[in-house]
Amino acid sequence: MSHLDEHSFRAVVQRLQPRQCPFAQALDEGCGHCPYSDYALLAERQIRLCRHEAHHELCFRFLKAVRVSAVLVLKLPPPSKKLTHRQALRLQCGALVALRQWLESKASVDTPVAEQVALFFRHSAERPHPFLDLIPYLVTFGERPISL
Repeated sequence: MSHLDEHSFRAVVQRLQPRQCPFAQALDEGCGHCPYSDYALLAERQIRLCRHEAHHELCFRFLKAVRVSAVLVLKLPPPSKKLTHRQALRLQCGALVALRQWLESKASVDTPVAEQVALFFRHSAERPHPFLDLIPYLVTFGERPISL
C-alpha cells in the first residue's frame, strides 16, 4: 500500500498534468465516453489519463477555446482564474452537449469524445470563429442546473 502526503500527491499529479484527460470530470459524470481515457491509480486515488497524444492535444485545445468563448454564457470566471469543481463540470459537460448538438448528423451519441472533437476541428476548419457556433447550444445548457 502506497501513501503520499497531500503535497507529494499534488506534485505527482502536476507532473502528470500533460497527460490528464481534459474531460475527466465530464466522463466521470457520464456526459460522454472515450476509449483513450483510462484510470490510473495514484496513492489509492484514481486520475484519468489520456493514452493518445494527438487526441489529448485536440481535446485540450477544444476545451480551452470553449472556455474563452463561454465565459459569459456559463457564468465562469475569466480564463486566468481557476475553476471550482462545479464550474469545471459545467464547462466540460456543456462543451460536450454543445458539441454533440452541433455535430448532429456527423456523429452518433456513441462516438467517443476525442473523435467528436476531431470531427469538430475537421468540419469547422474553414470558419473564422468556429467556437462561436457552439454558443447557442451552450446557452441552453447553461440555463440548466447541475446537481452534484
